[in-house]
Amino acid sequence: MRILVGIALILSVSVGVACKEHKRTSDDDGVQYGAEPGDLMAHMKDLRAAAKAGDTKKASNLTMLLLPDDDDLHMALREDTDREFKKIAELHRHFIPKTDFAAANMFGDRPEQSVIQIHGLTTESLARKGKSATHQEFPSSITKLAKTVLRPKMKYYEVEFLEPGQTVGTKYHLFFHNGKNWKMLGPIWRVL
Repeated sequence: MRILVGIALILSVSVGVACKEHKRTSDDDGVQYGAEPGDLMAHMKDLRAAAKAGDTKKASNLTMLLLPDDDDLHMALREDTDREFKKIAELHRHFIPKTDFAAANMFGDRPEQSVIQIHGLTTESLARKGKSATHQEFPSSITKLAKTVLRPKMKYYEVEFLEPGQTVGTKYHLFFHNGKNWKMLGPIWRVL
């Protein structure tokens, strides 16, 4: 399943080459979502609704708000992680969609997955490798990263899109709030 999510992410980033060149949306563009899980849910619903309605510009802007810049990465990572930061920053450079079309469809490529679930835990909870249902929603490799890379006293979230009645869907990893908007660290274990 994780391979399929990775392939979907790569495909969504690389499609639409002939479309208008994409420009990064900053947190200062007037769109802000609060720091509660319900606000992350609202962001994802707004993004999916814009993509479904064919509002490429809005969906693209909402997607790009989720992609962290270097300051956001520093906020999400421990102080002593310069080597890991460089690898994660490089990973994120590859995530940046090349066009508005690709950005608009990065999270909306499976409209039949209309159910959105949000699962959140603190760094400290992730480091304990619990057996709760919420712990099971996170990749197993996150335990080590919570102990060595993720900033303490932060809360990280998984976002999962599912078809109605299904228990397994498409997941996007490690969302956090930067004080203005939600950001996605993504599958950082791939480069660490």
